[in-house]
Amino acid sequence: MFGMLSWNWCVWTANRDATKLALLERLDWSVAALQETAPESLQRIAEHLPDADIASGCDLATQKHAPDASYGCSIITRNGARIVGSGLVPLDHTTPGRLPGSEPLPESVLWARVRLSDSTEVVAVSAHPPHAAGKGEDRERRIERKLRTYRALERWLLHQTAPVLIGLDGNSWIDGGVDDLFGTPTTRPDPQQEIGRFFHDGPNRHGLRDVYRDWLTQDPTRLAEVRRRRPAGPLAVTFVRGTTRKVADRFDAVMASPRLHVRHVEHSYEDAVSAGSDHSYVLATLQLDR
Repeated sequence: MFGMLSWNWCVWTANRDATKLALLERLDWSVAALQETAPESLQRIAEHLPDADIASGCDLATQKHAPDASYGCSIITRNGARIVGSGLVPLDHTTPGRLPGSEPLPESVLWARVRLSDSTEVVAVSAHPPHAAGKGEDRERRIERKLRTYRALERWLLHQTAPVLIGLDGNSWIDGGVDDLFGTPTTRPDPQQEIGRFFHDGPNRHGLRDVYRDWLTQDPTRLAEVRRRRPAGPLAVTFVRGTTRKVADRFDAVMASPRLHVRHVEHSYEDAVSAGSDHSYVLATLQLDR
């Protein structure tokens, strides 16, 4: 078994990197998919965890596409897990979209082939599709960029043969309601409804499923406790959006191939925000079926 961590590091709080590093070190993970990591923060992580392997979406995007990326996704391994290859998921970012400026950001979806401590291999992905906040044409442009990112990731997944696990800040309302675990969060006509299908139809669309939903269904008392505490949802709080009208959401998830069985899933919005992020981490304990 091994721990898979997904966490939006929060690029805007570099002055809190020391407290984020303390939390990162305390959690029990072998593979970490981080989002919003700037090169300076990755350097601090490398100094703090000298035995870790690090793949940087910023570095790969800069090497391959020239312009410097200010922040992006990264994948880190430790506890005997090693990165044996890495790259960017092809996002077709050079093809103009319907609206200028809607091209996906190459550093936002990174993969790494990871050899675990028992010599088995998995493909880990760190993904951060962009948000779509805005108004008018700016919002339309952001939605198009977001949809193109999800579609490219899904195309790439269909060609993978090794077990895959994704840690992502989806910038999406993942949960519909606590009474319908696999229902879509949006029933009205909405340009982003397709993204809901990525999470809810995963096994049929691209072969991966949301491991937290799997974990909840393994024991009826877990879901009953969620219903008691949050009868209107979400299943877990990983992000709070809004300024004056706060809305709790689950934006962050770990998704995995069927061969990766979930044994435990942990969130802590409180610990993650106290450390300096604005997102909860997601920590899943997984076991690979040989």
